[in-house]
Amino acid sequence: MIYSSRISARLGLFRNGKTLLDGTPIDPVNEIDPEFSTPLLATINWSVAPTDERCIAEGNYRVHVCTNLPSSEHGTFLHHGPFKFSNANLHSLDLKAGYPFRIEQWGFLACGFRVLNANDVELFAVDIAGVEIVGSRTRAVNGSASVFFGPGMFAIRATDDALVEDVVVISVTGDQLFKARRVAEVGPAYEPATNPNPYKNQSYLGQMGLSPLDSLRLRQLADNLARAGTAPPVFSRLDRDVHRRMPSDIWLELDALDLVRQTADHFDDIRDQPFWTFKAPIVGGSDSLEVSAGPMIQLLALAGPVEALSLGQAVTLPVSDFFELTEPVDDAQSAYDLMYKDGRLPFPLFWLSADFFDTALRATVEEFAIAGLDLPIDRRLLTSAQQVAKRRPQILDGPAFSDVKLWLDPNASGTSFFLATGPSDSDIVEDKKRSGLPKNFMVQTPEPDTLNPLGLPSLQFGPFELPFDQDIVQPIVASPRDRFGRWPQTYREDCTLTPWPVGAPGLLSLTINYAADESVAARIAFLWDRTMRRQDNARIGIRFVQATAGDLLPFDTPFEPTAADLTIEFDNSGNPSIDAGHAASGASVRLVKTVEEPVEIGGLPASSVQFYDLVLPLGPAAAVMGNLTRQADRLFSQIVADAAEKVSGTRRTPEKLPRLDHVINDPRPPILQSEPWSITWTSLPNGVTGEARALLQLPSFKDDGPKAVAYYVWRAQETAILHLLLARLAAEGTISDDTAEGLLKVIRRETNMSARLALVQPLIEARLPDPEFEADFTSLFAADEAKYIPAADGHIEVVLPPHQTGFEFILFTGLSKYGVATEKNPAGLMRILAVPDRQLPTRPALRIFTSDDSGLLEASGLCLALVSHARPFTKDDVRFFWEAGGALTDADELLFSIVPISELDHVHVATNYISEIDTLLESGIGHDNRRFFLLRPPARTRAVHNFAVDLRNSSPGSPLDEISSGRSTIQSHLLRE
Repeated sequence: MIYSSRISARLGLFRNGKTLLDGTPIDPVNEIDPEFSTPLLATINWSVAPTDERCIAEGNYRVHVCTNLPSSEHGTFLHHGPFKFSNANLHSLDLKAGYPFRIEQWGFLACGFRVLNANDVELFAVDIAGVEIVGSRTRAVNGSASVFFGPGMFAIRATDDALVEDVVVISVTGDQLFKARRVAEVGPAYEPATNPNPYKNQSYLGQMGLSPLDSLRLRQLADNLARAGTAPPVFSRLDRDVHRRMPSDIWLELDALDLVRQTADHFDDIRDQPFWTFKAPIVGGSDSLEVSAGPMIQLLALAGPVEALSLGQAVTLPVSDFFELTEPVDDAQSAYDLMYKDGRLPFPLFWLSADFFDTALRATVEEFAIAGLDLPIDRRLLTSAQQVAKRRPQILDGPAFSDVKLWLDPNASGTSFFLATGPSDSDIVEDKKRSGLPKNFMVQTPEPDTLNPLGLPSLQFGPFELPFDQDIVQPIVASPRDRFGRWPQTYREDCTLTPWPVGAPGLLSLTINYAADESVAARIAFLWDRTMRRQDNARIGIRFVQATAGDLLPFDTPFEPTAADLTIEFDNSGNPSIDAGHAASGASVRLVKTVEEPVEIGGLPASSVQFYDLVLPLGPAAAVMGNLTRQADRLFSQIVADAAEKVSGTRRTPEKLPRLDHVINDPRPPILQSEPWSITWTSLPNGVTGEARALLQLPSFKDDGPKAVAYYVWRAQETAILHLLLARLAAEGTISDDTAEGLLKVIRRETNMSARLALVQPLIEARLPDPEFEADFTSLFAADEAKYIPAADGHIEVVLPPHQTGFEFILFTGLSKYGVATEKNPAGLMRILAVPDRQLPTRPALRIFTSDDSGLLEASGLCLALVSHARPFTKDDVRFFWEAGGALTDADELLFSIVPISELDHVHVATNYISEIDTLLESGIGHDNRRFFLLRPPARTRAVHNFAVDLRNSSPGSPLDEISSGRSTIQSHLLRE
């Protein structure tokens, strides 16, 4: 015989009132057994957990009462003095510590102590693995006793610091336990389809050889007698239909269940396959469900005391005078007094055993279990009620539904609950499968998971019809019943039922439209699913946000539409209309289409979805882009929408609202600053190539428009422009064709470029307001280069072809960072290039000295430059050019200008640097007008350094004076680092 970890046996104590539940007096000595003369009764109730090896009992359960009880001499031990639950001992009292007697595998049967100081602390017993023993949890009350009952108990835990004293622990050894008397052999009342019947020949006290039904009748009388002395439930209907229901009716109902019939008919199958299953039809449907008979028959035995009796897992017995108990031990203080003062258990010690077939061993194994005491429940078992599992409406504008989940105290596991939705009998939840009897909700302890980390028991039931427009309070009245049929107090918990959430407009897409008048509008495509609810109105809110490229938009700062935002009203058919204020501003909306599914699926209504197109003006581009305060960022529009439904009253779409985002580009081009027409002179033509160059500064732009980040350069030659102008004059009749040819010759003969421009500028400007002429005029301008010029460059070099004598007309267009370019605007911004028409002075001569008499110049990285020219010049007229690299031959290719350190006079050079400078000059170096300069190349590298110089009048008297002399030939020297 082995101690069982699968059998959980509990014991409850009752008065022998010698009256049945219906008030009928009974003489239990004659009706049941002579031993029922005692004043106290004990009901032993047990359940068996199936495993892969063992499930159903091979025969009757054998119930024994121990005749050798523990005492202070053997089994009971008192720890005098205080004990503190603290962090130091992990808030745990080890019952083995100091216990002087042998400790068996079933651990301790009882423990108790007085609480001295505990603040909001709960206490509970744990098994040898540290797992909380179901039903052992109690709240510590200062000055009161706390007691715990095994078996399987090895420690007491506290949820926080607590101080207790006088700890009593009690257990028994196997020698004591097995000195016992067998008082009953009981089994199920049904007859298994096996031969012989393993549950025949039951016994009850002195009556032997009982049939299962005779045994059941006696045990039903004893159970009825015991429960007659308990308090009835609050609801009279529960008292009538549950508490006092005829046991024979309960047995007949059980015996007719498919589960019981299948268990009886397939006894051998379950014996060989503990989790053998059968197909049970689903009520109200054509499908079936796989049911494991072994576990389910155990669950059925927990449904109530009569169910346990009928399935052979409960028995009520008289408590012998041997135990010296005349009243039930109903509270912790009474139990502790017996333990502390008398050193004995506060309950009779019963144990039971049974044989089970082990499929792994292929042999019968006898298991036994000890019945521990269950005091009447004095804790509140219902802790809270929560709305869960909302379900959609089944018809258009119909109610939605949800369940209510009741969270229970850990001690509620193994109890039954009967629920009501109000205070009267008519509010009791009925079991539709059992002819309207009150529904029995059985509580089990789940395994902890992420949603229920403490593994708290709970109940879920419904459905409840949800309100339409506002929350309602749904009262839940719970009447628990323990496994012995005792009814603790009735609890009420209010659960707030919230309406089905208001739907949201389904935002499908957002695009930004840019009109020719530079106004901006948002175009929004959205839908409404009216399968469940008809829409009453929708509000569209918009805001502008700016974000750096690559950054996430601010989704973490939600916003909602307000009453001032655009509101769309819908009629009963879903046709939209916009409030007058927004309609006047240009907003428009239309119903695009309605898509419906014609067939209902699974009893749900057919799908009906309506699609809409909304245009919402955002304002002029200047006003919209005014929301962009950081020019390096991008501007985004964010759209949110909420709605109200026909049945929702003032309720609207809850958070989180649907939202769309779209970047807004500035549709305006940069506004370039206007410039009057003027001549820009090129440099002297290159002596080799004949090309003339002009360095043009890029135009500036106005601050009241987008910034220009790049430019395009457009060019047109004078000949094409003159032909267009003269053709227009001829077409107007202002001149004849013959005259036009003569005018062209006159203009071309004019070598004074200022006068030449004055001849044509008024004629062109007078006709530019004509769109046709302006279009023809600007079409003459071709892009100088295919690529754009970044604004950061600041300037552009324009090269005119060799031998050009007429004007070169230049236009600029700006490009914003959004890719919007300005139109060609010849009236506002025209640069006119001209090549000088007179013989310019000869180029200067340059001589570079890289070493001096002392060698100091070379060591210091300096050079001495001698500049000479045929005409006098000042030091401010001199410009030096430099670049490193040995492959340069054209002085115009030198990119960098350098500023001399200082000008040196002739005497200073001769005295301090080159003593033979006069001899060198007499040998014919350069021109007679000479100046010396001290230079330092910008980079000191061991490479060829190239130098050149030109002269430009530092005080020009006319535009032609600004033209440089042209650069000298390159002077190249290898300098050391």
